[in-house]
Formats: sequence, C-alpha cells, structure tokens
Amino acid sequence: MLASLQDAVDRRSAILQAIAHGAAAMVACPDWRAGIDDLLGRLGIAAGVSRVYLFEIHDGAGQGLAQTCRHDWAAPGLAPLVGDPRNTDEKLVGTDPTLTDWTERRRRGELIQGLTRDLSGYLREDFEYQRILSFVSVPILVNGAWWGHLGFDDCECERVWSELELDVLKTAAALIAGAVERSRAAGILRTSEALKSAMLDTALDCVITIDDGGRVVEFNRAAERTFGWRREAVIGLPLAQVIVPPEMRGPHQAGIGRYLASGETRVLGSRIEVEGMRSDGSRMPLELAITEVPTAEGRFFTAYLRDITERRQARARLERMAYFDAVTGLPNRALLLKRVAERRAASGSAWIVAIELMRFGTLKTSLGTAFADTLLCALTARLADCLEGDAVLARTGDRQLAVLGTGGGAEETARRLEQALYEAFHLDGRTVFMTASRGIAAGEDEPDTLLRNAELACERAVEAGGGTCRYDETMHAAQLDRLSLEADLRRAIDAGDQIWVAYQPIVALPEGRLAGFEALVRWDHPARGKVPPGVFIPIAEVTGLIVPLGRLVLHRACHQMVRWTAMRGPDADPLFISVNLSARQLGDRDLLDTVAGALAESGVDPAQVKLELTESAAMSHAGETIGLLWQLKALGLRLSIDDFGTGYSSLSYLHRFPVDSLKVDQSFVAAMCRSTESRDMVRIIVDLAHLLKLEIIAEGIETAEDAKLLSDMACGFGQGYLFGAPLPPQEAAGWITAPGSAEREKSLT
Repeated sequence: MLASLQDAVDRRSAILQAIAHGAAAMVACPDWRAGIDDLLGRLGIAAGVSRVYLFEIHDGAGQGLAQTCRHDWAAPGLAPLVGDPRNTDEKLVGTDPTLTDWTERRRRGELIQGLTRDLSGYLREDFEYQRILSFVSVPILVNGAWWGHLGFDDCECERVWSELELDVLKTAAALIAGAVERSRAAGILRTSEALKSAMLDTALDCVITIDDGGRVVEFNRAAERTFGWRREAVIGLPLAQVIVPPEMRGPHQAGIGRYLASGETRVLGSRIEVEGMRSDGSRMPLELAITEVPTAEGRFFTAYLRDITERRQARARLERMAYFDAVTGLPNRALLLKRVAERRAASGSAWIVAIELMRFGTLKTSLGTAFADTLLCALTARLADCLEGDAVLARTGDRQLAVLGTGGGAEETARRLEQALYEAFHLDGRTVFMTASRGIAAGEDEPDTLLRNAELACERAVEAGGGTCRYDETMHAAQLDRLSLEADLRRAIDAGDQIWVAYQPIVALPEGRLAGFEALVRWDHPARGKVPPGVFIPIAEVTGLIVPLGRLVLHRACHQMVRWTAMRGPDADPLFISVNLSARQLGDRDLLDTVAGALAESGVDPAQVKLELTESAAMSHAGETIGLLWQLKALGLRLSIDDFGTGYSSLSYLHRFPVDSLKVDQSFVAAMCRSTESRDMVRIIVDLAHLLKLEIIAEGIETAEDAKLLSDMACGFGQGYLFGAPLPPQEAAGWITAPGSAEREKSLT
C-alpha cells in the first residue's frame, strides 16, 4: 500500500521533470509552439499514457464555438489527431449533450476524466475509433477565459488518476497557459522566464540550478522549505557550502571537475540517493536527478531533489513486516530462508533445528491470544540467550520456531534448547511449563528443502511424543500418508457426505448486531475424525481439488442463506454470506459459470453473497484478475479482499478492483493491543477503506479490548471468537432467531 502511494509520488516527480525539460525546449524556441511537441512527448512518456494532445478553441466559421487539435504526441501504432477531420473545427455546442456539458465545465476550469465505456452516442463512437479506454482533460485558462485543453489518453487500460498526478497535470496546463499569456504580452523572452518561474514556484520537489563553477543561481521555494535557507541568502554561494555535508564536499567538487573535463553523462537523468544537510546542520536522505542546460552564458546544471525520509521509513517498515514476526520481532520464515542461502554460499552447508511448541495452541485457546503472545516473547528471549556463535533464531509458524547454524553443534543446540524450556514461566500470576519437539536437518540442500526436512523430522518427533529427531530418508513415509489423505479427500468431495460447512458470525461494530456469516469448510473423516482445515486445504490447493471443494461450499452456503432469510422474515435487515475464493479458483475458467449457477439454483439474492479473495491471490495476476472480478460483480454479488495488509498492494490496481470491502488480517488485530506498529497498520487500512468508500471488516477479534479499539477506529464489522466460533448450521441458526440477545450485547460493552 505504502509502496503504491510512493509510485504515485514517483510518477508525479517524473512528470515534473518532463515539464522542466519541455519548458526548457519551449523557451529555446522563438515561438513557444515550436517547443510544445517536445513537451507533449515528454509528458506522455513520463505519465505512461498512449497519447497527449493540445486542443485550441476558436470560432468555427459561423458555426459557433469549435475546437481543433493543434499539437499531439502519440505512442507508436496510434494515428495522430492533428489533421484528422474528426478533430478539426469540431462543433462544441448543440451537437452531443455530453460534449456541450464538457464545454460548460471547461469554461469553469473543471478537470474532466472518465472511461470510454461510460460514454454513449457520438463521443463513445469517436473515442472507440481512436482506441481510447480512459482519458483525462485539463482546461487551459488564459486570463481567466477558456483557451483550450490539454488531454491524456490511455489506450492500454482503464486508468484512474491519483490526486497527486492530477495536480501535476494542472501544473502542466498552467505552464502552457503562462506561455500563451506572456507570448501575447511581452514576447518569447519574458514567456520563458514566466514558465521557469511558474515551474519553480509550483514544483513540489526542490529545484536548484548551479553554474559550471558550482555556484547557486536558482533556488526554488520547495528548496527553501526543505533546506531552511532563503533564496536570497544562497544565490552565488557554492552549492557544497549550502546543502552538502562537510565530509562530502571534496568528492562533490571533484565530481564536478571530472564531469566538466570528460563530459561523462552517466549521472545525468538518473536517480541516485544521497545525503543532504539543512541550514541547521541536520541530515536527511535525498533522491537526486541532474540535468544540464547549455546556454550562451555557459553551462548550467539543475538538480531535482526530494526528501525521502518518509520513503526510507516506509521501506524499513515494509521490510520489517516482510521479514520479521510481528509478535516476537524474530526473523520470519522468509528471512530465515534468505539466511540459509547466505550460509550455504559462504560455507557450503548449514543445519536447522526446527522447533514445535507443544500445547501452545491449547494455551492460546484457553488463556487467550494476549497471554500466548506474552509467553511466546518470554520463551523466545530465553531460547535466544542459550544460543552460541552465529546461530539465528526465527519464528516460522504460529507455534513453530527454527534455529539456523553452520559447522557442527546441531545436536548440542537442540540439547540447550530443551534445557532452556525446563524451567517454568511465571507470567501474569500464572505458572506455565512449556515443552517442545525438535527436528534436525543438515547438508547442502536448497534452503526450502533443508527447512522442510527439519520440519519433517520435527513432525516425527511430535508423533513420537516429543524429544529430538534427525531427518532421514525414511520419513518419506509421511509424504505417502499425505498422498493417502489426498485420495480420501477426493472421494469425500465426490460423495459430499463427509464435507460440511461451518458458519462464523460477522457482527456490526460496536453494537454487536448480526450482519452475516463466513462460510468455512470442515471435513469429518470416517477413520481420522475431524481433519483440520490447515491440513486438507493446502492439499486441496496443491492438487486442484480446491475447485470442486469450493464449488460445493458455495452451493451449500447459498442454499443456507436462502433458508435463514426465510426464517428472519421480510422486514428483517438482510444478512450476507462470505465465501472464500482461492488463487487456484480464480484461475478456473469455469468459475463464472459456477458462481452464476449457484446463485440461480439456490435463488439467493446475489447482493447477500460476498466472495472473499486474499490480497496475494488478487495481486498475483492482477491484470487478468480485474476482468474476471468485473464479470463476477456484474452478477450482482459483492467482493472483498481478505487478509488485507499481508501482501503488497498496488493502489492503482485496488482502485480498479470492483471490491466492496477489505478484511484486516487477524495477525494485525491480535497484535494491535501490544504493538504500536500493528495498531498503526490497522488504522491505516481502516482509513484507506474509508477513503476508497469500502466496508472494513476485522477478523480474529478475541477480546473486548480489541473490539473497542476497532470500534474507535470506525471499523464497521468484526468477527472472531469474542463473538462466536465457526458453528454447524443448526447452531448458527441460534443467531438468526435471537441475534440481539442481552448476554451477547453485554459481552461486547
């Protein structure tokens, strides 16, 4: 999410630089029109669009107000607009109602953007003829009157522009307006100065120009704000004295000298990160791009800088989220695998001791997540203290840990880990004893294979009742058992009698009113008993059985919602049912027919059905997913992004997804009462949902404190064990007949 916001800022900066380049080209020409094509081309490339054009309005030879395309730039393969009869002397009033409306809006200075598929009549025909999918038009006002407009077409996708980008497009239009105004009034020289001034004053990034002696000749307002210097105070001073830290001034001057002597251009036009200094001596990270503008007076260099402190901080936060466990602060599974690869590259082999915490799940259920997290932090701190050398402790799962090392000592490390857990933990007035099973694997295997082997050995130790087990090839028998379970699952799906659906209540916060249910699949094996979803769902995903399994769950959930709706009566508030879609199901070419068939067969109101897909599944093939989601949305149902915040969203894609709600991942909810970072992450997601006008649901709520925090953040809905566990249909029906019992409401206050 944060990375997507940064993408918008980066694109804005690129457009500003294109404006600067284009403005310079326009200034260098006797007539500003001679340089406008260069500006349009740079804007098109920087903005990533298919076409950029400039329309000018005029009197249409007795036909009334008309417009003609005077200048345009188009990507290869697209026909130019200049000279096209459709875009010459085009009448603006009294023909197409939409065009007439646009004319009045442009006169008021309003920006217009939209999608071709939302148009009709003449305009839609015209835009489709030109292969336009989305567009934005920025009016150019000269002396307060509409002079023309600057347009941007995207022929590749249905693009929605961010406010950051639209603001900088307005800057481009303002620059052209300035050129026209000054050209009318005082000629080319004054026009170029006005363009330069407008560019510098409106630029959000710092723009600093120096001469070939390194002295400052221009210092814009953004530079004043960023570095704390007044423009008048720094003009004529060496740049090194103004913003370069003392220890870097020598290399800075040497670099200028080398460039002037050799003409080496590799630093021009590229972005690099450097350190800058404010007037008070404080430091900050900067992103720097440099351009050269040779003139009759000499060679000048313009630096475009922006403070990237927030980006660095965001990058650090994202890296921590990606590579560290939110509860313990330990390296997570992904970072452990990176460390294994580094150790193998350095020494050729490594070893891993995988650790399974016994009874941790039971403790978490009986004593609560908060106590379990506190215990886990104390436990991992004790284990870390007993490690020696370069050993690394990581958290690889909810109750799984792992230690990575090189050389010898795997068995000795396992022994120390066992001893470290012998003493009791005294927390919150409770005394708790913890035990763990351990699995050892060593060798030169690939990182994921080495970790998998250690975990297979740990599973064998668990099955044996505890202790330590070293991996060997005989453990492949466990894999054979997995194949057996896969065959049983296939038969269970075909028969349907072992598979059933549990329903977990989703309530409206803060009052606790029932809003809907999430449908969760369960499997009662005739020999194995209740098979945990965490066991059979991954098997279903890998084998593709998730597709028929998901079809079965969807049909049953739709029918159940019809029955419950009838039980509530016609005057009751409508409920919804959430059904999960996996990445594998999104790739099923029959998914659309499957969903349409379930809706039609059950007779459920499509608006009561919500399909949930995880953030990673949505983003893995975002381009292909968008079209499918729009087709699903056309059926009348609702869509939700599940586990939001655990992946890497792109806001540009999220804007285009036709989703109705976001679901905050339970890992953030569980940790937010103890982790400022997790609480801030939840708040960011809630605020983002409100900004995008989406419903927000938090899962994994286990305490009233969690519910209160979420309610204070204006989170609309929640689910978790605080409200109710996943229930069989007959038990879930109790929520239908008595959804607002006093006891339930009291528990939430």
